[in-house]
Amino acid sequence: MTLDENTVTSETLRQRDHIPLRRWIWVVCAFVLFAISVTGMVVRMPYVAFLPGDAFETESRMAIECAGEACLDTFPSDGEIFFTTVSVRQKPSFWEYLWLRADDDVEIDDIENVLGERTTEENDQLNADLMTQSKDVAVAVALEQLGYDAINVGAMFVAATIDGTAADGVLEVGDRLVAIDGQQITSSEDLFMILSDVKPNTEIDLSYARSLNGSEVVEEVTLELGANPDDVTRPFIGIQPIDQLEFVDFDFDIDIDSAEVGGPSAGLAFALATLDYLTEGDLTGGDDVAVTGTIAADGSVGPIGGVLQKSAAVRDLGIGLFIVPASLPEAELQELERQSNSDFKIVPVNNIEEALAALEDYGGDVDAVRNFDSADL
Repeated sequence: MTLDENTVTSETLRQRDHIPLRRWIWVVCAFVLFAISVTGMVVRMPYVAFLPGDAFETESRMAIECAGEACLDTFPSDGEIFFTTVSVRQKPSFWEYLWLRADDDVEIDDIENVLGERTTEENDQLNADLMTQSKDVAVAVALEQLGYDAINVGAMFVAATIDGTAADGVLEVGDRLVAIDGQQITSSEDLFMILSDVKPNTEIDLSYARSLNGSEVVEEVTLELGANPDDVTRPFIGIQPIDQLEFVDFDFDIDIDSAEVGGPSAGLAFALATLDYLTEGDLTGGDDVAVTGTIAADGSVGPIGGVLQKSAAVRDLGIGLFIVPASLPEAELQELERQSNSDFKIVPVNNIEEALAALEDYGGDVDAVRNFDSADL
């Protein structure tokens, strides 16, 4: 038989059958890849990613308002104190998660470890409240540094009790200590002074106030104190005290616009910026300086989270000095030094005085702060 172009053979039929099959396989593969791609963008992972944020100038965010005609002078500086931030991404997509995991500047944690029992909205509100408190404390600490009586302690409360101590099962969180052996307590300093004259294994008469049904009821109890685990020659009541602070009102008000930034970690930066804002000279020596750390009423500096991400922001901006809390874990401090790679200097500090000394060593003019006398105003 002679074959022409119209002749159909079994081989031709097999080839024709394979053509739609191959096309079908390609269509299925394309659909699967598309589905995987879309799923990777839609599915959210139960993690929180901490990315390098930014560093913000403080001076341009500060303003002073006065009730009367007389007001404090303010002094612009050539150098700036920057407060640092961390960018937070909650529940990244699967593809984002893989990308973030590959970035050495990113830290990832389970969302339950970050939020706990709080919702995202509750967590945002908590951070906003912490920022407001941080600014109040920072300004008050700066004013105390300049000689003002800006902070009073109104009372001392129990922040926590320690298992197996004299306070365990007797005192509760929120109790206000009133007196020991008839000596009044209005601050944690009072408590330490009174206990300094008491020996371990000695009984004391303790008066405390507890809120019950909206009213405060004063109770009295006799406790036998144990020995301090860090120094057995000292007594130990077994509580973590916290002072109730009262900020003094002046005829001027210093406001710091923190925009959408939350949390307490800019406290030290705000305190130093307030000092620079209210005194002559340039606290940074004309250079830009980055600062992070919480600030307490006594001027002590506390640890913060996300310091490695903040350090990356400092590095990217080319800032030469980064002041951080000395109370950070040793591993983080070592990683900070490695990350800085001699591009900028890391200085850990314990309190605002050490921060001022660090600025002075860096070439800053600290004399205006130390010589400031509020009595002259």
